[in-house]
Amino acid sequence: MHCTRCKTDFCYRCGDRLRKLRFFGDHYSKLSIFGCKYRYKSDKPLQRKLIRGAVFGGKLMVAPILGTLGACAGAIALGFGIFILPVYGGVRLYQKFGIKHPPFHPRFAMPQPMFQFSNEMPVMVNTNRPLQPRPPLWAA
Repeated sequence: MHCTRCKTDFCYRCGDRLRKLRFFGDHYSKLSIFGCKYRYKSDKPLQRKLIRGAVFGGKLMVAPILGTLGACAGAIALGFGIFILPVYGGVRLYQKFGIKHPPFHPRFAMPQPMFQFSNEMPVMVNTNRPLQPRPPLWAA
């Protein structure tokens, strides 16, 4: 409900002011210390306070650990953004606009000759024997 005189939000069942903290819950949460007493174990106030206090204590103990993990994750993300991304971007730009190498594909490869002739090793040809034609593969 909303008070028209002081503009305060309050619970219509218990009359308490509505409070909300992100990590600890609000008035409508069952296990929050700010929760409505009629929302969770209204007939057992001591048990309700003990359970809500234990949950609050657990959250209070976990909050610094989560804060530290968040700070570490932020530092890692910042380091990644400052050092790794520029190097990666430079490599990608070099690959895109740098020296163009022809693509290697067997189709583009130069055929290798069966024999290589060079000045170092002269070709030995028998000039004493005349060349003879081959016989035909099939007879006509």
